[in-house]
Amino acid sequence: MLLLNSMNPAWPPTTATRCGSFLHFGPDGWETVAGGNLAGCASVRPEHPDFPEALCRNLPPVT
Repeated sequence: MLLLNSMNPAWPPTTATRCGSFLHFGPDGWETVAGGNLAGCASVRPEHPDFPEALCRNLPPVT
């Protein structure tokens, strides 16, 4: 999930911060399916092995 910098209202956004949550849009809206601060797919794949690796492979750790 990306959190846009609320101090910079420009579009397109020039800065963003990644938090360690993986979300899925279900029938009731957005649901957190996994969370953590590890790099790549290490936080999501143990809980959801079918999560597309291309979406998380190159993610840096959350610091």
